[in-house]
Amino acid sequence: MIKQTRKSVFLALIILVVLVAISCHSTQRHTKSKEEPRKTSAMEILNFDPESPSTKAEGLKLLEKMGFSLAHKKIMLKDAPIQTKDGQMINLSDFKGKLILLILLHIWGSWCPSCKGELPSVERFYTNNLPEGTELVTCGFPRAGRETLGTINRFMEKNNYTFPAYFDMTGQLYDFYGTGSVPTTYIIDPTGEILALAIGAFEWNAPAFLEVLETLKPEETK
Repeated sequence: MIKQTRKSVFLALIILVVLVAISCHSTQRHTKSKEEPRKTSAMEILNFDPESPSTKAEGLKLLEKMGFSLAHKKIMLKDAPIQTKDGQMINLSDFKGKLILLILLHIWGSWCPSCKGELPSVERFYTNNLPEGTELVTCGFPRAGRETLGTINRFMEKNNYTFPAYFDMTGQLYDFYGTGSVPTTYIIDPTGEILALAIGAFEWNAPAFLEVLETLKPEETK
């Protein structure tokens, strides 16, 4: 009688263990099915050396993952007068066409903490990684009470920045391209079409960004 009782208890324990294991497995599967897929952060993408995108469409898709906003309708470059460091007035449209294949328009201010943090990356990009046929147009916007042409020039000299700096003296460029936030970067193709916009700082020398720029250049120049 005692042996039968022990046997029954032993079998009951085995059955209980099996039932608990099945229940745990089912719960885990149910929990996993409800979990949302992990999204890759912009910084992970920027610092990840991806398999090279081979087409313009793939490049734009990667830009979007980096945090750029893509133009969902055709928006063309709007002309505006800008001033060189030497005081010469030129037009933004002067950069369109000719041997210039791709324009990176970067709007910044020396009073802006995010800009100050990003500009060393812009300088390294200009001196080490600027793709052939790409024009970098950085533009400050002197405003009374906040910044002047003199403060921008002194800021450039103090930090030994050599990238080309232009100035929106009339406010026309900022009226069209300003987003209410700096830094702001536009990518404009050789025809003058605005492809993408980034609001805020990013790493200009990230392998992914450099690969994207190659895909946006005309095929005959790659």
